[in-house]
Amino acid sequence: MESLSFKNRSNNIVFKQLFERIVDIIHIESPLLTLFKHKYNGELYFFQWIDRDTTYNRWLVYSCSTYKLNLFLQRKLSLSDIFFRGTPNCIVIDIDRDWEWQNVAILHKEKLSKAYQPSENIFFDEIDCLALDKLTDFVRSLHDKKSQYIPTNYLKSSVISQSNSMPKYSKKLSNTYVSTSY
Repeated sequence: MESLSFKNRSNNIVFKQLFERIVDIIHIESPLLTLFKHKYNGELYFFQWIDRDTTYNRWLVYSCSTYKLNLFLQRKLSLSDIFFRGTPNCIVIDIDRDWEWQNVAILHKEKLSKAYQPSENIFFDEIDCLALDKLTDFVRSLHDKKSQYIPTNYLKSSVISQSNSMPKYSKKLSNTYVSTSY
């Protein structure tokens, strides 16, 4: 693993308690991309596996709006698009086998090694999501904040309900809501 400067090791337990695991979006032999929700403000975060050594798995953490999540699930945005179009900072976490967070670093995305940045060719594929129903239910639950969401059939760019060639997941989303804000 690449060497990083980790700070605030004593706050790792508090930091860990801020996040609620929602669902593994990409799971190939083990989780590679997991969706988390901030317990207090409801913001969504991707935890993307990026590296490992004999002790730790290293995860890249970055925010993902509900709008971008929907576009990712429709294969209209790559992980790289979400990563670089979001906030300027990201988090790198080393997590051991017992899911204990040992090291946390907050970095400016431009300073993150290219080896750790999401690839431009990573798109959602329902085959890689072992909990597709759970993901679908979660996305549907996002419509509770109706003032921030609009039905997908009102989006001109949405073809979810009109296309038979869309993946099964997208068809399930035809009655869900997506955020109008980035």
